[in-house]
Amino acid sequence: MERKYIYREKNRTCGYVTNSRGAALFIVLVYVQIMLIIILHVLMFLGQLRPVSRNEQERMRLHYIAEAGVYFTAEQMLREPDEYIGQEYRIEDVTMRVLVEPRGKDEVWIQVSATAMSLYSTRLWAVMNRPTGKIMEWSEFRLVY
Repeated sequence: MERKYIYREKNRTCGYVTNSRGAALFIVLVYVQIMLIIILHVLMFLGQLRPVSRNEQERMRLHYIAEAGVYFTAEQMLREPDEYIGQEYRIEDVTMRVLVEPRGKDEVWIQVSATAMSLYSTRLWAVMNRPTGKIMEWSEFRLVY
């Protein structure tokens, strides 16, 4: 800081004058930079919220389509118990593959894999009691590419 010696006539005192404007400018610039960094980080965080919610919505949509595939397959197996094999269905942009395997005497294992064009995939499987149509076990496996 630069100091200048001046003589004040009004009070008839001597003193030093400091360059306080330069120091204030420096402090203001530091605070502005700190605030700018905080604002940019908040904007980056808010920018990530939209894709995250969109991805969650897509994942839930595939989950419910695959769940509907399990129930649809179970209903078809109750109507035609002897003539059911795995099939492939298409709902909107989702390809749903159904695999059915016998598991024991009265149980059957149903697996439904739902894959969307957005490269998301969900796989659900269930164990169903074939004579009653009651689903005994559920399991879920999610794949995200």
